[in-house]
Amino acid sequence: GTLLGAVASADGSTLAVWGTTGLFVIRNGNVTHTIGIAAAAVSISADGMLLAATSNGIDKMAKNLQVFAIGDRWHMLWSYHAMEVVRNPEFSTNGTLLAFGTDIGQVYVADVQSGAIVWEDDLGSSCSFTFLPDGALVAASWMGRVAVYEPLTYATRWSVVVQSTSTDLPTTFLRPDPTPKTFQ
Repeated sequence: GTLLGAVASADGSTLAVWGTTGLFVIRNGNVTHTIGIAAAAVSISADGMLLAATSNGIDKMAKNLQVFAIGDRWHMLWSYHAMEVVRNPEFSTNGTLLAFGTDIGQVYVADVQSGAIVWEDDLGSSCSFTFLPDGALVAASWMGRVAVYEPLTYATRWSVVVQSTSTDLPTTFLRPDPTPKTFQ
């Protein structure tokens, strides 16, 4: 198989690696769990006891999200199926919440134990997430919007749109390809 990614818990106790043959959880140099899914993105809680993974559906697109307790008695806590691609799961610093989004810009925060959606919004494009130590959610969208949301209320603390100030960026992309072309 082919290795596609790896992620570690903040405390360093747990490592997950995934590839074309499955998802493997490693503790102290030993594979402790093997999950037979074609993972696209994986997140581990700070304490290494929870794992979230997006995986491919029947159409080979990552439309499934599964959340596992990966302690001594590992089991799936819940799953979420979307009509669009699910991206970038991220656990809160205390491991009680999970943020994730979709390709069309839907953003969700779910309770980790129950799977209940506690907040959702539409940010207009795919996002990446992180949580600040105080529990605030940071969402950074593909369109350049970066926003910080207050813990619990999800009121916007601040929001900004970042844009490149590079003056050579457009010409770099529009420059003719110097590769010779040969047609037969």
